[in-house]
Amino acid sequence: TKMLKKQLASNYQVIAIEINKRDFLFYNDKDMISCKTGELNGILSKYQTADVIFIDLNDLDSATTNNICSDVICLMESSTLMINKMVMLDANWFNKIANQKVVLNRCVLSEKDVKQLAFETNIDFYAVIPALNDRVDNINYLGPLLSKLGFYKEIK
Repeated sequence: TKMLKKQLASNYQVIAIEINKRDFLFYNDKDMISCKTGELNGILSKYQTADVIFIDLNDLDSATTNNICSDVICLMESSTLMINKMVMLDANWFNKIANQKVVLNRCVLSEKDVKQLAFETNIDFYAVIPALNDRVDNINYLGPLLSKLGFYKEIK
């Protein structure tokens, strides 16, 4: 979220919101907001003129998500640990996300391994983002995803 926000911020008014967490506080960025579920509607109203609002949806049900979001991206990590964790929590997890915009995030797999994972999970990955250094410019990796999502203003 932080890196996507950073890439868009030069040409868009961007807000990032996380729900029921406090990680964003450590970025010391006024446009990255931590809130409770009950505060979300008020925050969305306050920032309704923003061009882009990223929301960490992990703690929201799909009905709420569908009412507030125009686009939902499902971030999936490729590690065996994370995949097994998700399947143990919900055996139908892959079926539930198969028709969504699934981004393979923090991916260290080879192209061959990504294709194998796509075959095994029956998921056509919307994008594959490698593990990135958040201290450098990552436009080469994030630019194609942002363009695919419809952000066509010059991305720096």
